[in-house]
Amino acid sequence: MVAKRTFVLLMIAATAIVGVAQQRDPNKIAADFPVPTWPATGVIPAELKSHYVFVDAAKNEFVVAYPENLGSPNFEKDGPSTRQVSRYKLQMDVDPKVSVAIAASAGGKFRYAYTVADGPAAKGSVDQWALTMPEAGGTSAAKFPTGWFGVVQKNRKLALANADWIKSGAAAVYSFDKVSEQIKPGSKKSGFELESDLKPGFTLGFFPAGRKYGSTVATIGQHPNRDR
Repeated sequence: MVAKRTFVLLMIAATAIVGVAQQRDPNKIAADFPVPTWPATGVIPAELKSHYVFVDAAKNEFVVAYPENLGSPNFEKDGPSTRQVSRYKLQMDVDPKVSVAIAASAGGKFRYAYTVADGPAAKGSVDQWALTMPEAGGTSAAKFPTGWFGVVQKNRKLALANADWIKSGAAAVYSFDKVSEQIKPGSKKSGFELESDLKPGFTLGFFPAGRKYGSTVATIGQHPNRDR
């Protein structure tokens, strides 16, 4: 998920939780983003000259700005040239809220039943979401509501801001199959289930762009070289 990852803290099995504090990058990288903030002036400061991906939260976009000569044989000698700038919309228009009911299941397993809601003030529908789990969660079984599909992916590591207290190694991924079953603003949907050996704990749920969006370019242009 390169775009802004709308996420919520969810209850499911996890390994021991070490701590919840997250450190901020000296380049003022926002806690919710793995990249620096795009300068309001459009001038890239010297300390960020090696960064080519930024987030512009004010415009709900992430920005890819790289030197046109990047990768050329003489790049190190000549230095960076004019930057090519592309902007892509972030999927930040959803307001997900998740509740879970936990019950004992056969064979010492646990059944996690999730209800996903989209807040009434949201501008977009919830079309897909993913739940990160430790590697042992790869043996879990997923169920999903009508009009959706879901699968547990083994060896799927989702990018986490702090991997010390939330473990990633597998993921349960759900996505809508029928447009009429999208979770629209002000509505909710139940029927997302996991049966797992993992005991209750905390993890993260990610709500990225759905299939109906695609990655369309908002604007493409050139940015004067301000790195030198």
